Parts: sequence; structure tokens; C-alpha cells
Amino acid sequence: MVQEQPVFAFRWLLPITQLLLCVLMLWPLRTVLTQQLRESIREYRTPRNLQSNLPESQRILVVPLNPEQELVFERSQAAFERLERRQWIPQALNLPCVLVQLPYVILNPAKREWIPRGMDFKTWRLVSWPLGGVLFWWIAGRGIEGLIAARRQVIRPGITWIETITGGALCVVGAVAAICMPLFSGRDEDFPMALFVAAFGMWSVLGGVVVSARVAQWRLRRRLALNGNPDGSPATTAES
Repeated sequence: MVQEQPVFAFRWLLPITQLLLCVLMLWPLRTVLTQQLRESIREYRTPRNLQSNLPESQRILVVPLNPEQELVFERSQAAFERLERRQWIPQALNLPCVLVQLPYVILNPAKREWIPRGMDFKTWRLVSWPLGGVLFWWIAGRGIEGLIAARRQVIRPGITWIETITGGALCVVGAVAAICMPLFSGRDEDFPMALFVAAFGMWSVLGGVVVSARVAQWRLRRRLALNGNPDGSPATTAES
């Protein structure tokens, strides 16, 4: 009997860590994000016919700025751009959320992801992707646990076919994107290309770990069956 050794709970560590990191990055932008959420809620509460017929008093009036006001505006704009760079990290950490929106993008004639009314796409990603990314980080954590346990002749946790397919898709898509983005993407000074290439590479590796864990567990089960112990007596087997 192989003595079972506990495996560190990566399935909980990875999602919690990414959530804390996203909160840390987005905390200075909490006012802007909260305002966007309120605007979106107001858009859904207000009928569309009333939105298109706003009274004259609620229309925006553009007033030219004097030189002093322009200087203050430029400084504020520079500070906002520095804070805006923080928005890329939560998106890079949770890139697999693109796969969730992919069916809608394909079926949508405009070829754009679904975004709530009154909210820009970047704010929607910052709000939804850290939460949706928890599932993918949880799968990656289970893959790491499963691979480590398989090397100890233990099948725990048992990697399911859904997790294997998800990991395979992440591995292939991440590898292709990491290679093709620098080659075929247009040059944009505001877009952190290196960050997203590294993120795609990271998710390709994590997806490969999930697939490797499934293969290692399959080989371990096969070895047990060939040894005449299909119940897994020489090793500890668990599916959760």
C-alpha cells in the first residue's frame, strides 16, 4: 500500500490569489467602475423611448477651457492614463473568459461580445472576467494537484473529460495566440503586447498541465488494471 501524502490545495490558492490581485489592481479605479455600473443599471431601468427623448436641459454643453483649466485637465488625463494601465492585468490574468464569449461573438452579426447597456467593453471585462476566471483557475489548480498526486501513485483529484477538453483548448489556443500575436497584430503603443503574449503562454502551460494530469491518471489506472488490482489497492484513488 502506497501511503497517501497530502497535496497542496492549488485549486483554492490560484483562484483566491488572482481575485486578490485583481482587487489590488482595480482598487484605485473603484470610483470609475462603480459609476459605470450605476449607469448600466440606470440604462436598464429607463425605457428606451425616454432615453432618446431627453429634455434640452439634460443635454451636454461643451464649453471651451481656458489655459489654466487645460493644464489641470492634461495633468488629470496623465494620471488617469497611469491608472488605466492597471486595467490590463486583470484581463491578462483571465484571458480564458474569451472562450465563454466566443459562441456569442460568432453568432452575433456585429462580431462583438455581449456588453450590458451603458457600459464600455473594458469596464465589463474588469467586472466579469475576474469572477468568471475563478472557474479556469480552479481547473488549473486541480490539474496541478492531479499531476503531483499521480507522480506519487495517487489519483486525486480525478480529472474529468470536461476539464481535459478545457485544458486542451487552452493549451492550443494559448500557444497559437502567443506565437501569432507578435507576428500578425498591428503596432499599438497603448497595448501591452508583451504582457498578453506572456499571459497566453502561461495559460497554454496551465492547460497542458491539466491534460498531462489526465494522461498520467489514465496510465496509472491502466497499470493498476494490468497488475490485477482494478480497485486501486496499491494506490489511493479518489475522484474528488
